[in-house]
Amino acid sequence: MEFRLLGVVEADADGRALDTGSPQQRRVLAALAVDAGRPVTTETLIDRVWDEAVPGSRRTLQVHLTRIRRLLADAGGTDPHPARLVRRSGGYLLDIDRQRVDVHRFGQLLAQARAAALPTRERVALLREALSLWRGQPLSGLSGHWAARVREACRQDFLTAVVAWADGELEVGDPQAVVTRLTGLAGEYPLEESLVAALMRSLHLVGRSAEALTQYASLRRRLAEELGTDPGPTVQRVHQAILRGHPPTDLADEPRERSQPSDRLVPAMLPAALADFVGRDALIAELVRLLHTAGDTGRPVPVPVVALVGRGGIGKTALAVQVAQRLVQHFPDGQLYLDLRDGQSQSLTVGAALGRFLRALGVDGSVIPPDPAERAALYRTLLAGRRVLVVLDNAADAAQVSPLVPGGPGCAVLVTSRTRPAEVPGVQLVPVEVLEPDQAVALLGRIAGQSRVDAQHEAAERIVDLCGLLPLAVRIAGARLARRPHWRLDVLAERLRDEQRRLDELVTGDLDVRASLALSYQELEAPAARALRCLALLDAPDFAAWVVAPLLDIDVDRGAELIETLAEAHLIDAVDAVDAVDAGGQVRFRMHDLVRIYAQERAAAHDDEPGRQASVERALGAWLTLAEHADSRLPNRRLALVHSAAKRWTPPEPDALVPDPLAWFSAERASLIAAIEQACRRGWTDLAWDLAARCVDFFDLRDLHDDWYHTHRVVLAACRRHGDRRGEAVACRGLGDLATLTPIARTGDHLTTVIRARRIFHDSGDRSAEADALTVLASLQRAGGQGRRAQVLLDGASRLVDSGADPATATALFLERGFVAQELGQYELGRDFAQRCLELARAHGWRAQQADALQLLGSLYDSLGQPHDAVHHLEEALGIAVELDHESLQAWILCVLGGRYLSQHRLADAGAALDRAYALFRRLRLSTGQSAVLRWRGQLALAAGDPARALTDLAESLALSRRNRAPYLEAHVLKAIGSAHDAMGDRTAAEHHWVAARDVFAALGNLAEVGKTRELLARSGEPAP
Repeated sequence: MEFRLLGVVEADADGRALDTGSPQQRRVLAALAVDAGRPVTTETLIDRVWDEAVPGSRRTLQVHLTRIRRLLADAGGTDPHPARLVRRSGGYLLDIDRQRVDVHRFGQLLAQARAAALPTRERVALLREALSLWRGQPLSGLSGHWAARVREACRQDFLTAVVAWADGELEVGDPQAVVTRLTGLAGEYPLEESLVAALMRSLHLVGRSAEALTQYASLRRRLAEELGTDPGPTVQRVHQAILRGHPPTDLADEPRERSQPSDRLVPAMLPAALADFVGRDALIAELVRLLHTAGDTGRPVPVPVVALVGRGGIGKTALAVQVAQRLVQHFPDGQLYLDLRDGQSQSLTVGAALGRFLRALGVDGSVIPPDPAERAALYRTLLAGRRVLVVLDNAADAAQVSPLVPGGPGCAVLVTSRTRPAEVPGVQLVPVEVLEPDQAVALLGRIAGQSRVDAQHEAAERIVDLCGLLPLAVRIAGARLARRPHWRLDVLAERLRDEQRRLDELVTGDLDVRASLALSYQELEAPAARALRCLALLDAPDFAAWVVAPLLDIDVDRGAELIETLAEAHLIDAVDAVDAVDAGGQVRFRMHDLVRIYAQERAAAHDDEPGRQASVERALGAWLTLAEHADSRLPNRRLALVHSAAKRWTPPEPDALVPDPLAWFSAERASLIAAIEQACRRGWTDLAWDLAARCVDFFDLRDLHDDWYHTHRVVLAACRRHGDRRGEAVACRGLGDLATLTPIARTGDHLTTVIRARRIFHDSGDRSAEADALTVLASLQRAGGQGRRAQVLLDGASRLVDSGADPATATALFLERGFVAQELGQYELGRDFAQRCLELARAHGWRAQQADALQLLGSLYDSLGQPHDAVHHLEEALGIAVELDHESLQAWILCVLGGRYLSQHRLADAGAALDRAYALFRRLRLSTGQSAVLRWRGQLALAAGDPARALTDLAESLALSRRNRAPYLEAHVLKAIGSAHDAMGDRTAAEHHWVAARDVFAALGNLAEVGKTRELLARSGEPAP
C-alpha cells in the first residue's frame, strides 16, 4: 500500500487506486500520513482538519477515522505488512512503513543525498529519484492553514532538492538537463535566489551567458520592487564570476561550515543521571535516534522537538537526563537544562526561563532586554549555527515550550510534561509508561539491596504491584526498606495492601506520591476534578467516555471532553488494546490504582456521602439502561424478561452509544460484572439482579458460563442477605437455566433452587416467570432421565402460557416439550412442538432459538426416517450458529449433523463435522458435548470397519455420560457398544450391553428405543421380554 501527498492526496493497494472519500476525509488521511508511524492527538487532528474546533468536529472525526480504518482493512489484501489505523497515546497512529508515504520517502532520499563523502553520481541519482516523487502542489485540493503550512515546508524541501540536484548535475557535466528543468521553475519561483543562481550557472556553462545575466537583472528588479532588498551574496558572487568570465568551478556556492567549539561559553547544565536507573533501553535508544537524526529526515520542522509525556512519578525527568547525558558528545556547543515548574506548583514564566538561558549562554544580566519577545530573538540569535541540546523539564503547556525552541537547525529540544504539548510545531509526543514488573523489581533491588529482594522475591513482586509499577512509588518503597534493614519485605507489602493507608506509606524524605499526584490534580478545572473524583468511586476496571455523563449528570459530549482533559493530564490512560478501541468502537480508559486511591481521598474530603452515592447510582443505572437497550436487540431470548424498579439514567441517544449490541456487551463485559458486584455491596439488589439478568442472553451467545454463574451467585447471596425475594427468584431461575447447559452450575441444590424460584414467582403472580421456572425444572429433570416427570411439569407450564405469557416463555416451552417428546420416543409430537418453537422464534427475530428448533427438527426427522429433511434442517441451523458466532451451539449442531451424515454413509463428512465439534467442546470444557461426539465417533469407526477403535471411543463416552448423569446418552452409548462387540464376534458382551441399554431406555419411558433394542436382541437369539 502506498500513500501520496506530493500532489493530489492518493492511496493505492497493489496498483489499484483506493477511494479516499470526501475532501475532509482526505484531510484526515493526510494529517495522519504526514506523521506516519507516530501518534497524532485528537486535538491536533481537529486543528489540522478544521483549523479550530467546531461543534460536532470530534464526532465527525470519529466517523472519518472509522471509515479510514475500514478502508485500510479492506485494502490489506495479501500485504504481509498492511497499513493499519490504531489508537495510541491519546491519539491515532497510521501504522505503516514511512517509506510507503511519498513525503517521507522524499525526505529520506534527500537526507541520504546530503550524506558526507557520497560520490556525486550517487547523490544525483538519489536526488533525481526524490524529485520524481513530486507530482505537483502537495496536498492539492485541500484547504486550511495546516495544509498551507505543510505545502510551504514541502516547497522549501523541494527547492533544496532541486538546487542540490542542479549542483550535482553540473558537477557531473550535464548543464543542459539543469537548464531544461530550472527554466520553468525559475518562473514559478521568481524570488528564490538559490534557484536563480543555479540556473545562471547552468546557462553560463552551455554558452548562454547573456541569458544568465538577464536572469540576474530580473531577480534584482523583483526583489527591489516586492521586498525592497538586493540579491544576496551567493547570487552576487555568481553574477560577478559570469561578468569576469571565470571557469565553471569558480561558480559553486560555498558550503556552510559546521559549528565548531570556540571561545564562547559552553553551558553544561544537565543534572547527574541516576546511578540506580533501570530499564527502558529500547525507549532510550529510540529517543537518542530521534534527537540525533530527526533534523535530517526531511520533516517540515528543522529542529527536532521530542516531548516525554506521562503522569507524575512515571520517571520522565530521570529518563530525559539519561537520554541527554548520552547525547552530550553530539551537542558540543552545550546543553541547556531548566525545570519549568518553579518550586512545587508555580510554572516559570517564559520571560524568566529565557533570562536564565541567556545568562547561561554568557549574556550579562544588565543587557538582557526586559521584553520576552526581544529575549526570545536574542536567544535564537545566540543559538544560530550552534549545536545545543535544550532540555525543558516539567513543561506546563505548549505556550511555555514554543518560545524556547531554537530557530535554526543544529539544535534539538527534549521536553517532559504531564500534559501533551501537541501545539508545539513539529513536536513528537512520546508516552512514558509504568515499568515492566521485572524492571520494577530490579529498581527495588538497586535501592533496597539485591540480596534482600532475591531472598524475598514474591514479597518484592507484591510490593511493586501495590506500587502500580510507578517508578516514584517503587523508589520510595525501596528507600523505606533501605532505611529499615531489619524489615522483612512482606512487612511493607502488608502495610501497602491497606488502600486507606497506602499513600501514607509511600512517603520518604522529599519523595511523596500523594504530593506528586496533587500537582496534576490541582491544575484541573473544577468540572474535570469532579469527574476524576467520581470516576474513582466506580469499581469498573475500565470505562468508555460516556460513563462521565451519568456520574456528573451532564451531556455525553461534555463528559467526553472532560475525559480528554483527564487523559491529557495523564490522570487516566487509554487502554492499550490491539486496535486501541473497544469492540463497540469506543476508546476505553482506566485509572492507575494510586491515582484512584488519591481521587477517592479527594472525593471523601470534597463531596458529601449522598452526592457520592447518587453519582455511582446514576452510573450503574446507565449501565442497566444501555444493557436493556442492547439486550433487546440481541438475536437471542432464553427466558421472559423480569424488570425491577431500579433507578435508570437514560442518555438522549442510546443507539449512538450502542451501535452494535454484541460488540457493546463484549466491550463492557468486565465493567458490567464490576457494576453488578458493586451494586450488591451497596445493597442495591434490584439494580444488581436486573443487570445480571440483562446479561444472560449475551453470556449465552458467547458461552461465558463462568461469568453467568459468578454474577448470579453474587446476586443470589445479596438478595437473600437483604430480603429481596423477587431478586432471589430471578437469580435462582438464571442459575437453573445455566445448569441445563453446563455441569458447573449443577451444585447439588440446583433443583431446589429452581423450585424456590417457581414458588416465589407463583406467590407474586408472575405467570410467565413461573412458567419459565417450570420449563427450566423440566429440562433439568429430563437431563436426569426423568422424562415423564418433565412432561408433567411442562403440562403445568403450558396451562400458564395458555392464559397469556411472554412469547419468550412460549418459545422456550415449545422447545423443551419437543426435547422431552424426543427422549420419550414421541417423534411426531416432538416435531410439532419444534415447529411451533421455530415459528415463534422467526416471528421475533430470535436467531439462536431458530437454530435450536432447527437442530431439534433435524434429529426428529432422522428418527422419523426422513434423513434428507434432517440434514437440510441441521445445515440451516449450522449456518445460523456460525452467523451468530455461537460456539457451543455450533458444536452441538455439528455433533448431531455428524450423526446424520453417518446415517447417510457420508463417512468423510461425518468425520469432519465430529472433529470440529470435538475441538469446540474441548475448548469450551463441555464434557457432556465431548461425550456425545465420542458416541458418534465410535459409531463412525464401527461403520468404517474398526470395532476395536469404536470400543475405545465408546468406553470414554460411557464414562463421561455416567459422570454427567446423562442417561439418555448413556443408553445410546450402551447400544453402540453392544453393536461393536457384535461386530467383533463377542455375542455375550453384545447382548449384555444391549440388555443394559434396553433397561435404561425403559426407565426413561422411551418405548421406541426399547423396541429397537429388542430387535437387536432378537436377532442375536436373546429372548426379548
